[in-house]
Amino acid sequence: MKRNLSAGLNDITGARLDLFSEDSLDQLHRATLEVLSEVGMEIGSKEALECYEKGGCAVDYDKKTVRIPQYVVEEAIQSCPSSFTLYGKSEEFNMELGGGRVYHSPFGCAPQIEDIETGEARMAVKKDIIDTATLVDRLPEYDFCFSTLTASDVKRGFTNIHSFEMHYTHLRKPMMASSSRKWNVEYDIEMASVERGSLKALQEKPTIFFGECTISPLFLPEEACEVLMTAAEYDIPVANMTMSMAGGMAPVTLAGSAIIANAENLATLVLSQLVRKGARFICGGSPGISDMRHGSSALVGCPEAGILSATMAALGRKYGIPTLIGGT
Repeated sequence: MKRNLSAGLNDITGARLDLFSEDSLDQLHRATLEVLSEVGMEIGSKEALECYEKGGCAVDYDKKTVRIPQYVVEEAIQSCPSSFTLYGKSEEFNMELGGGRVYHSPFGCAPQIEDIETGEARMAVKKDIIDTATLVDRLPEYDFCFSTLTASDVKRGFTNIHSFEMHYTHLRKPMMASSSRKWNVEYDIEMASVERGSLKALQEKPTIFFGECTISPLFLPEEACEVLMTAAEYDIPVANMTMSMAGGMAPVTLAGSAIIANAENLATLVLSQLVRKGARFICGGSPGISDMRHGSSALVGCPEAGILSATMAALGRKYGIPTLIGGT
């Protein structure tokens, strides 16, 4: 079992810089509740809209929007587990999430790789996935693996299935799977269940969790709905990743951008809890800023991204929900 260092408890177990007061976090939370109840989210799935409606939300099927009352959000926060364990194929790689513990993985789903022999950039193939998965598995600095690459030498439409197979069969550490549709999730769960011995064994000690992405501002596409709802239905942990960029896909102010990201996380949290109360859920994101002069974006290396990431982590601690931050 890995219980990595906790931030901010004492000088032995870690250190933490608190950038926000409780009042500041309360203001961000109240503003998020206002966005969810007054503006709402656009939802790409009719099935998800029906689920929101049954849960007490106001749904407009013509506009494909949902407005989420405060009490529904608060109930979802309360029902979400504040800690749980992700399991490796051997106990030394188990990860106990919660309690401020910090873990690391590489970022994922890259379409290209720098060839180790020639140094030139090229499209990734399945052999590269095996190599990178093996590398992540052997490096002690990495605690789990986010699907590293997307193979170009497989049939389009099945890339996520091949990616899961190559990663999962060469990893002993927990894995974040990048499945894009319901049937992808079900295939991945079936493969992992075979390795664990049964679906029940996988549910009790999950070696995988799924990731899906909202699209800022305030849109949950059909594919993400399928991943989120299917994972919750099968009782497998799932993470939302928001990529709000200040000045582009979110307000230019850092507070406004953080509120958009938080609203997307809480809206997806609500959906997971409406599908299965007590579903294991991870808030997440890779926030950044837009360079409006040059039409580019910065998800790493800029101080604003660090502040936005710290904001998301602080809100996760406030809610008592594990949080995944990418790109910093």
